[in-house]
Amino acid sequence: MHRIHAALASFSARDDALIVTGLNTGFRARELSAITIGHVWDGTAVRSAVSLERRSLKNGRGLRARSVRSRTVPLNTNAREALEAYLRERVHMQGPPDPSESLFRSRRTGRGLSRWQINRLVH
Repeated sequence: MHRIHAALASFSARDDALIVTGLNTGFRARELSAITIGHVWDGTAVRSAVSLERRSLKNGRGLRARSVRSRTVPLNTNAREALEAYLRERVHMQGPPDPSESLFRSRRTGRGLSRWQINRLVH
């Protein structure tokens, strides 16, 4: 774990928050890409838990959709600190965030990162 934290020191705040959140919540890349600012930010601070709707989870669509329910995962101190640092940087650069915007956005297109982009970043 110490090697991971040492490697993250060279990453941007977005990439650091993405990887730390993924490691500490167990969310899949698809679930990370579905997180919006409103899921983690209440307007003044980072929330203590993230709740994702059924459609954002694995098997949340299609034939097995009824067997999947929403999922709430608590955010530990490491994840909250990384998200707070990232959101502070993002607010400083772009102004107040819209709660419906994707949390992890592409620098090039401005849209949310896809699961393929997240997997590439992690590798």
